[in-house]
Amino acid sequence: MLSVKILIFYHFMISRLIISLWAQVDESTLFSCKKGFECWENATRVPEPVCSSDNVTFPNPAAMKCERICDPEIQKDYNGACTA
Repeated sequence: MLSVKILIFYHFMISRLIISLWAQVDESTLFSCKKGFECWENATRVPEPVCSSDNVTFPNPAAMKCERICDPEIQKDYNGACTA
């Protein structure tokens, strides 16, 4: 039973690391308010980067939705990482 919990923990941590590296996102600065970060802790971790209207790359649409809790004016500009 303990080994299953350890495997789940390692899977979660490795997934977060891969998404952060793949999307080149620093999660600690991604959200402008605490509620946005709390939302992200429960959101999907599927890597699908999107660029927002304020030129911030989010790891996926769920992360951008969480940031909209903090700033309702944020919109998706295009799919993929921001280029400028």
